[in-house]
Amino acid sequence: MYSIRPEIKDDVEGVRLLLEKTFGRPQEADLVDTLREREVITLSMVAHIDGQIVGYIAFSPVEIESESSTQKILGLAPLAILPPYQRQEIGSKLVETGLIECQKMGYQAIVVLGAPEFYNRFGFRQASLYQLYSSFDIPSEFFMVKELLNGALGGHKGVVNYQPEFNQV
Repeated sequence: MYSIRPEIKDDVEGVRLLLEKTFGRPQEADLVDTLREREVITLSMVAHIDGQIVGYIAFSPVEIESESSTQKILGLAPLAILPPYQRQEIGSKLVETGLIECQKMGYQAIVVLGAPEFYNRFGFRQASLYQLYSSFDIPSEFFMVKELLNGALGGHKGVVNYQPEFNQV
């Protein structure tokens, strides 16, 4: 059985190993290390089994580039589960728990780049339906948003920019 908790300082090495193993390359681990060093990770959580980190999720600020005022909005990235532990609902539980915590912190919406068949079950919808677009050159169906407060995105439209470190991934 696994449990989920906020990331602590002692998790840094385990999170790095998890990210490298899950993605098969160092870029995501480098991204998280840099975001952590700059103190721009708003929320990060780990799933662990008997002390081994088997899952990780992070949320960091993103900015809607538009003519209207800015609001509290976050980007979910990365989400990673060690391959032997995938398809065991650990990722789903990390997303659910993370969304609840972000809402408690007062955030109104979350964006994510990912698989619609996974994220739709948590209420994420194609961001273009809200006239929000990713600054990355990706098909629009993979850029999604979830309002944590109904109507939070009303009047907010434009390009969503992630932290600059995301351009290196």
